[in-house]
Amino acid sequence: MYCSGSNLTDMEPDFSGGFLVTKLAIMATVLLLAVSCNLVLVFRIRRKHPKWLAINWLLRTVAFFGISNAILNIGVHLTSMATGTWLFGNVGCQLYGIMSSVLMSGWIWMLAIAFLERYKSLMSSSDHVSLFSEVNTRIISWGMALLLAVLYLGPIYGWGEYSYLKDVANYSQSAISAYYARSDDVIRKVFQSHLEGNGTVPGLLADVNNIFLMNDGIVLRLLKYSSSGVVLSLRVFKMAALDCLWRRYLSRDLHDALARIIVNNATMAALRVRYLDINVNIAEEDYMRFKNVYFVYQRALTCGLDYSPVNDNIYTFTAFNWLISLVLPLAVTVYFTARIFSWNRRGALYRAYCYSAAYSDDVGVAKIVLCTAYVGIASAGLQSGLQLAAGLGCQISGYGLFVSTVLLYMSWTVLPLCYWACCARSDCCYYWCCVGCCSCAVHGVDGDWPIGAVGQRKRGGGGGGVDDEVRGHPDPDVRTRLLTANRTYSDGSAVISERNSIRLSSNKEEETTL
Repeated sequence: MYCSGSNLTDMEPDFSGGFLVTKLAIMATVLLLAVSCNLVLVFRIRRKHPKWLAINWLLRTVAFFGISNAILNIGVHLTSMATGTWLFGNVGCQLYGIMSSVLMSGWIWMLAIAFLERYKSLMSSSDHVSLFSEVNTRIISWGMALLLAVLYLGPIYGWGEYSYLKDVANYSQSAISAYYARSDDVIRKVFQSHLEGNGTVPGLLADVNNIFLMNDGIVLRLLKYSSSGVVLSLRVFKMAALDCLWRRYLSRDLHDALARIIVNNATMAALRVRYLDINVNIAEEDYMRFKNVYFVYQRALTCGLDYSPVNDNIYTFTAFNWLISLVLPLAVTVYFTARIFSWNRRGALYRAYCYSAAYSDDVGVAKIVLCTAYVGIASAGLQSGLQLAAGLGCQISGYGLFVSTVLLYMSWTVLPLCYWACCARSDCCYYWCCVGCCSCAVHGVDGDWPIGAVGQRKRGGGGGGVDDEVRGHPDPDVRTRLLTANRTYSDGSAVISERNSIRLSSNKEEETTL
C-alpha cells in the first residue's frame, strides 16, 4: 500500500547544511585533540621515565583506552553523520555497542585503579610495593578489562540489545515524501507460510517467535499467541514507516488489510472455528513513545541501546550498565577520597609529611587522576541519563544530546591536558583542572612533572616547599642532613622522624648560643 505525505512529524530535526558542517567540524576537532593528546602522554611518560613504575604504566593504559574510545566512538559517529545513515548493519551495531561499552567502562575503571595505586602509595607504602608490583598491576588492569568484556556480552545471549535507524531520514531530500510501507506483505509472509502446514495454530505461531523479517523498514520482532489473541510486536526503522502505520490504523485500513489476510476459510479451518473476527489496537501513547525514541536516534545518527518496549530486558540491562560503568567506579573513588581527606585533617602529621618528596609526587598525580575520574563519570552519567530519558519517551532536545556527547568525548582529553598544564611551568598552583591548589607539590627547575616514586625527579634551584625552607636554614650541616632525608626516604614516618630530630637538635644549638 502506498503512503504519501511530507508532514512526517512535528519534531523534525534540523539537518540544515550549515549546522551539519559545524557538528562535523566539532567532532573532527575533538577526535584530533583526543588522539594527539593521549599519544603525546604515552610517549612523554615512556621517554621521561623509562624505568617501570605502576603509576606510569597505569597512566599509559588510561591513555590507550582514551585513544581507543576516540577512534571507535567519534570515528563511527563522524561516519554516520557524514553519510546520514548507519552503514554497518545490525551485527555491526551489536558489536559497536559492546566494544563501546567495554572501552568506556575500561577507561573509567583504569582511572579508579590508578587512584587506588596513588592511595596506597600515600597511605600504605609497604602494601603498595607488594600489591602494585609489575606482574600484579598488569593482572589487575587487563583482568578488569577482560571481566568487563565478558559482562557486556549480554546482547549475544539476548540480554539487552542495541538498535539503529536503518535509513536516517534526510529531510533535505524530497524523496522521503513518498514511501511504500507494505506491512500487509510482512504479515502475509508469516501467516501464509505457516498456516499451510498441518500443525496447530499455537504451535505454528510459536515457531515464528523471535524471527526477524526485514521489509521496507518494518521488522516483525515478536509474535505471541494467548487466549486473549495474537500479539505482533513490530519494530520500525524509519520515521515514515511509523507514521504510515499510524495513519493506516486510524483510517481502519490496517484492520481491513489484516482481515483480508487472516479471516478466510483456511484460517478458520486451521483454528476449527465457524466465525472469526479481528480487532487491531495500537495505543496512542505507545505510538508517541516509539516516535520519540526514533526521533532521538535520528538526531544521534548512530546506534545505541534499544529503549523501546520490544526489548524486554532493557531496564535490567540499563541498570546493570549503570552499576558497572558508573556506580561502582564512583563508589571506589569517593571512598578513597574520603579516606585521604580524613587523614589530612590530622594536622601536624599531615603538614610534616607534606614536605616530603614522596607526598609531593603522590598527591600531584592523585589529584589529576581523581579530577579526570570525576569528570569522566559525570559526563558519562549525563549522556547516559539523557539517552535513557529520551528512550523512555521524554522530550529531550537533540542539541542537548549532541552537547552531552561532545562533553563525554572531551573527557578523554582531561588527563593529558592536565599533564601538559603541569609541565608548562613550575608553579604548582597551575593545576587549573584539579580540585584545589597543590601547595605541597614540588617541581624541578625544568618544569618536569614528578611522576613516580621519590628520587625519580630532577632537583634544582627555585623549587618550592621544603627546598626553600632548607636553603634558608642557617646551619649548613642541618641543610645537608635535611636535604638527604627528603631525597632518600619514601616512607612518611621516616621522613617525619628525621625532620623532628633535626629540628630538635637545631633548637638545642640555638639555645646554647643564646
